[in-house]
Amino acid sequence: MFGPNGEVFVTWSVGPTFSASGVPSTNAAVFVARSLDGGATFGAPVKVADTNSLRQDPPVGYNRARFNDHPRIAVLNNGDHDGRVLVVFPSAKVPTAAPNTAQNLNSTNVLLSYSDDGGATWSTPRPVAGSVPSTGVKRFWPVVTVSSEGSVNVVYYESREKSAPDGSNCNIAIGGGLRRIGPAHSFVDSKIVRSDDGGQSFGQPVKISSATSDWCAGTVNIRPNFGDYIGAVTVGETTFAVWADSRLTILINGVPRNVVDVFYASVG
Repeated sequence: MFGPNGEVFVTWSVGPTFSASGVPSTNAAVFVARSLDGGATFGAPVKVADTNSLRQDPPVGYNRARFNDHPRIAVLNNGDHDGRVLVVFPSAKVPTAAPNTAQNLNSTNVLLSYSDDGGATWSTPRPVAGSVPSTGVKRFWPVVTVSSEGSVNVVYYESREKSAPDGSNCNIAIGGGLRRIGPAHSFVDSKIVRSDDGGQSFGQPVKISSATSDWCAGTVNIRPNFGDYIGAVTVGETTFAVWADSRLTILINGVPRNVVDVFYASVG
């Protein structure tokens, strides 16, 4: 990501770490580095925040045994906070070490931290959409995008992890001959929040998906079933977002099935 004076900023996550026997830790961290020569060299990485890794805390309807929790970055190039660097990332509410074959309902949230000194120091991370309960709500895969007028927009997934109305189990193959089975389902929507003060506070979340997807019911022939990130860009004051959901139903061998496809919305 580019700053107002040609700086290049990159962000990444470090962790979890693994024991000699391959057991992952529950912790991770978010880092940022800055280049002042067009990316030829970078300064020392700076830690933005420590996080609770999502690796062992996927939505129950996710069909892979591990889960990504990478950060995303943007830089304000106009307005009262010109040059402010913003990083968004998810973090589990509590450290999570449950096996990926288990339905783990620990909540996760989306946080934002910003820097006004070129990435040297960072604000205390704050939720972009308020707090979450201890269990049952997973916010994840955020992307931050800024407007030419200085607004900050964050798009993310929110899953309500709860029982299905019909009482069915969620039965998901996660690879390696393993399955994750249990009574909870992942009811997922895409949402957006907006800040007009440089990311210091946000308005109420707005749902941008017009239909909720049950990730346990989506039919797909790939892994991961819903990808591992979403996208958004802001042009003027309009944010364009893309994501995957399973609202569409088609007949497969005469049986109606919900299929995963890519959807798009504009907000602004």
